[in-house]
Amino acid sequence: MITANRIAAALYACYRLARRDSGGMAYFDRTAQGARESFFAAVLLAPIVFALSAAEKWEELQTLFIPQVVVLKLLFYVIGWTLVPVLAIWLVEWLDRKPRYFDLVIAYNWISVPAVLCLLPLQILYFSGTIGREVFATIGLAVMLVVMVYEWFIVKTALDINGGLAAGLVAMDFVLSQLLFAMSDYVVYGG
Repeated sequence: MITANRIAAALYACYRLARRDSGGMAYFDRTAQGARESFFAAVLLAPIVFALSAAEKWEELQTLFIPQVVVLKLLFYVIGWTLVPVLAIWLVEWLDRKPRYFDLVIAYNWISVPAVLCLLPLQILYFSGTIGREVFATIGLAVMLVVMVYEWFIVKTALDINGGLAAGLVAMDFVLSQLLFAMSDYVVYGG
């Protein structure tokens, strides 16, 4: 089981990396055990992600069988957390960066925590009716772009690759994420 100290070290690594300090990678446990433990980020974020998902689709949820929604959403959540690590097995081989596989998975998983937390206040303001859809969309786009730049730096640093290749990988991740979200909504809430 992951300890509070290891979680704190991982989050500190994320902070350092957010400041574009590649030395932040040293604060991750960059071993197979550290890679397994990095999936604890999914556990930390699950309540937030599921609450926001419910808030976003509140009207639709009133007419659906909730246990089925929970099971399907949980299934897509697990797929979302395992898709990149599975694809990364092939990716690091193709890029000749196999020794950096754990670096990528660990950093990618842990940066999800600050990424989600960056969007949380904005989503709370939107779902509470404090800000409108246009403001939410505009600020959300800006925050998403900042998060993508953060992810770009992480991918570039973790794999020790050039910026263009890292940008391509971040773009691929974005497309895959959007497809997965769309598929999840289609399966859970219908076309």
